[in-house]
Amino acid sequence: MAQVRFDNVTKTFGDVRAIDELSMTIDDGEFLVLLGPSGCGKTTALRTVAGLEEVTDGTLYIGEDVVNDVAPRDRDIAMVFQSYALYPHLTVRRNIEFPLHQRGFDKKERTRRVLEAAATLELTELLGRKPGQLSGGQRQRVALARAIVRQPQVFLMDEPLSNLDALLRLQTRADIVAMQRRLGTTVLYVTHDQVEAMTMGDRIAVLNAGRLQQIGPPIELYERPVNTYVATFLGNPGMCLAQGRVVAGSAMLGDAKLGDVGVADGPVTIGARPEALALSAAGIPAKALFIEVLGADVLVLCELATGERFMARQPLDAPRPKPDEPVHLSLIDKPGALHLFDVGTGVRMEAGG
Repeated sequence: MAQVRFDNVTKTFGDVRAIDELSMTIDDGEFLVLLGPSGCGKTTALRTVAGLEEVTDGTLYIGEDVVNDVAPRDRDIAMVFQSYALYPHLTVRRNIEFPLHQRGFDKKERTRRVLEAAATLELTELLGRKPGQLSGGQRQRVALARAIVRQPQVFLMDEPLSNLDALLRLQTRADIVAMQRRLGTTVLYVTHDQVEAMTMGDRIAVLNAGRLQQIGPPIELYERPVNTYVATFLGNPGMCLAQGRVVAGSAMLGDAKLGDVGVADGPVTIGARPEALALSAAGIPAKALFIEVLGADVLVLCELATGERFMARQPLDAPRPKPDEPVHLSLIDKPGALHLFDVGTGVRMEAGG
């Protein structure tokens, strides 16, 4: 396995900067998730590692080697695509061993590696079937087995679960993470799905318009987002924001005091996640717009007098307002419940307790 390092990597298409001076390191054996919306540059970054896109500027390393000008076949990587890309006329066994045929492995070694990969992903009983006889989740596991059978230095995964339904996504997420932990592989995984990122990655790198916004462990990005973009993109739902002020060292939203903060007086963007807000007898005046029962808990979408919207997460057994009913929101008394961001730049400010 190997480390992957982007050193001020830029990729342009004409006048468009798909990747803009990207610098980050994927450690040897790490599962790193590239997260962002469509068009943010995450797939382009993945394709530069694969050698499917040329780097316009900067340096890309796999291990100790600069690979800017190395052909894809010589990079010792394996890529898993969204579309599976299986050969429909070949059995599962033949699909898995196909890359070994291309590289001239003898039959004994091909058989050993295929059986090992099939056992790792619980495909042994399916080796005689063809892709058309498999479920979507099984086909994706075959694609994964075809990648790991090569025993490459780095695995690249481009939204491999997006074609699966919710239950299969959950099962296959577990399969991929378990495989990575058993093999100790270096994985660069691209997704726009925050749940996948939060549950699978050792670290998450959030991209926007080709630029790296923040990189770190999932809980760090969730609890201490560096800017409003990361705050609102990460989480389901994301952080709610509203315009407030700091007055005499206290964060104020309208006439409601949210807490004392170590920030200079003036306008600020106030953020709170749904679990940090509660419906209460007093606090921020609002109107309940929509109530969404999720089974274990309830989300209440509320609109402030300014038109800004906050979401409060409530226990299932808590009293529920009716749509259009006046309510009050209060911030829970817990460190980290309140987030402040600079109005102009969106950059995080220290909110205090």
